Amino acid sequence: MKYFSHLKEGKRLDLPRRTVTVIVGRDDFKSDRMTFGVTEVPPNTTMLPHVHQREEEIIYIMDGHGYAQVGDETKEIDPGTVIIAKTGQEHFICNESNESMHFSFCFSPPLKEFPQPQ
Repeated sequence: MKYFSHLKEGKRLDLPRRTVTVIVGRDDFKSDRMTFGVTEVPPNTTMLPHVHQREEEIIYIMDGHGYAQVGDETKEIDPGTVIIAKTGQEHFICNESNESMHFSFCFSPPLKEFPQPQ
């Protein structure tokens, strides 16, 4: 059983309007109850609205600023903001910074499949 990992060991997924690095949830580093990783949103970019049908997602904004929408609630976000998207809730993040925004995420239950790059 492997108990430690590093961001540079993560599985990188180039998705539309963001890059996701899955740290916990890869084939060689899994949790029974969670998926964890980091997302980078390029400057002045809005992620596509999306829904997770099986999982709740917790997001922690590490740097950058902009706004997020979860359901019909929209809120300005900056470092230190925590967001919860419940199962089935549409959500997205808009990076209004001139620099990349980074946030960590945690899914429970763990993702069974990762979104495929397009």
